[in-house]
Amino acid sequence: YYLSIFTKTTDTGIARYVVDCAKRLPDTYPTLCVSGNYQKRSDLILGKVYTIQTTFTTSGGDEEHVLDVVNDTISASITSRIVLNDGAIYRDYVGNLYHAFLVHLTRSDEDGSRTAVAGEPTVSGTYQINGGATQNYMNASATTWTASGGYVQFTVAESLRSSLTNPANGYATTISANVYLDYNSNKIAIEDQFPPRPADLLTDTVTGTTLFVKSNIDSSMDRVAYSHTSERTADSTLNRYFCGWTVKKAVLSYHALSTNVTGNLGINPLDQDIESSVTIDTRGVLNFYEVERQSEGYTHLRISLTLGQKSDGYVANLNLADYFDALTIAGVSIPLNTTSATLRVPKTSGGIEFDEGGCEVTIPVEYTVKTGAALEAGGTRTYSNYKVTLDVDLVQVANETEKLLVNAKPDYIIYTNARVIPDFIG
Repeated sequence: YYLSIFTKTTDTGIARYVVDCAKRLPDTYPTLCVSGNYQKRSDLILGKVYTIQTTFTTSGGDEEHVLDVVNDTISASITSRIVLNDGAIYRDYVGNLYHAFLVHLTRSDEDGSRTAVAGEPTVSGTYQINGGATQNYMNASATTWTASGGYVQFTVAESLRSSLTNPANGYATTISANVYLDYNSNKIAIEDQFPPRPADLLTDTVTGTTLFVKSNIDSSMDRVAYSHTSERTADSTLNRYFCGWTVKKAVLSYHALSTNVTGNLGINPLDQDIESSVTIDTRGVLNFYEVERQSEGYTHLRISLTLGQKSDGYVANLNLADYFDALTIAGVSIPLNTTSATLRVPKTSGGIEFDEGGCEVTIPVEYTVKTGAALEAGGTRTYSNYKVTLDVDLVQVANETEKLLVNAKPDYIIYTNARVIPDFIG
């Protein structure tokens, strides 16, 4: 039989009470303490019998703590020292004692907080007792398993009794563990567990997923997760983890120059006495002052340009070679046999221009549009409204590996290419 008594007190001392039985108890129901040949006495120990001290640090994701399909693992290093208080007096009263770490993840964003393990990550870990041999945490005899629910549980498979009652150890046991949660490149799982990274972590001190651990001990391995003998410890590095950048508040504007030969972007080969092509001179302006901190470390501008036609709602991207004779972006001549002209321009390029503050960049874009006989020669090409869409990102490039830091909503202009006889319009 077991009797559990919980008392709330600030007194950290230990009291021992003796409970005598009127007769010897049967061998099948032994008391905790045997006095001679008589199993008539039980000792009731009340107070702070154990002290638990835990350190806990985490790491994971990339250098910005962002998890994605490449950087998809969270790890934790945990050390917990369990001391039997007044061990020289009470060591004979210690029965089997089991230990578990419970790792919790709390996701917080503008919608509130949720403490749960989402996405069923693959879990694994190792531990050492008093610096001894490294052993695997096991679950149903497997060294890796998937986790869900309120926490991930890592349970030591052996009793700590011999270590806690040993004066050579100072009546203490130290458990050191390294544990891992692998989200297996699962984008949906990562987004469920981790919110998007804020643009500025100094102004947003809440958003992110944080971790804390509970170090629990109990006389039953089956109940150790629910034990009241527990210490909760937060990540000492205060790390927050995310699923990606929050890309916002960088503004791209795209416009034609007012001195452009096409004026209001209407091209009429009859009106202008042009039978082959006309040049449209435009500018893209990216303002990223509001996400200046997020842009730190960018090395290039990634610029993309596409062309669509009104007849299909500007859905399909057209092959530029069918509609342009030439395209220049940031002073670079672009091959036309593509449906998306894309290039990376170093931020040191002379083909772009920054304002004095360095967070607004102007990108020249010039294209020569086929019209008249040149357009009609294609057979299937028609006069219509055409939409030119410009997209500009700030990226960090290292060894041809590209990391997105800032982007903005693409902007566009629409030009009209039409053969119109003004005398018949009234």
